Amino acid sequence: MSITPIIVDDRDASIAYSAGWTQMGSNFELDSTTAGTTIKGVTGQYTFLGTSIAVFGTIPDLISFPNDTVSSYSIDGGPAQNFTGIRKAETQYRVQFYRSSALTSGQHTIRMTNLVDGGALFFDYFEFIPSIAPSSTTSSSLSQSTSSLSSTPFSSTSLSSTDLSSPPSTATSLPIVNKVLIGGIVGGVNIAEMGNPEC
Repeated sequence: MSITPIIVDDRDASIAYSAGWTQMGSNFELDSTTAGTTIKGVTGQYTFLGTSIAVFGTIPDLISFPNDTVSSYSIDGGPAQNFTGIRKAETQYRVQFYRSSALTSGQHTIRMTNLVDGGALFFDYFEFIPSIAPSSTTSSSLSQSTSSLSSTPFSSTSLSSTDLSSPPSTATSLPIVNKVLIGGIVGGVNIAEMGNPEC
């Protein structure tokens, strides 16, 4: 029997983010949201009941950031697998960053880490195969390809500077800040501005 994968958006409250992530998003990403960072060592962690899991995200264009996306992924504290997202002239959406091998049915924890300062890691969603087939009301699947869905420049993305390590209840009360991603790009990424909506 085929089991429908479960999709977990970056805004899911069960994802544990370290300090240093920023809420972002565009219309070409799942639920028009993504979680981004340009800080080396920043992590995100998620625990699930399943037999495999994949990670999808956005790779920015050549102009927006000085370095490629380089991140690592590990399951249950095991060996990490690195991913390098090669930037192109156009932003690439819903790209698969990682897919685990088959796991024993049960609880597992995936941990993702940004490996390069100035390299933008934009996490969009997890997709995992559950240990038990979910009901139709608790599962969802994507019909879109994991390849690039649009040639829209990444600089058109609307951003919110909410720190994802803060309690989820504060996320909806903050204003949208369009300049977070593209303001200060000339000459390198202004990481401080990503975390400060008052800049």
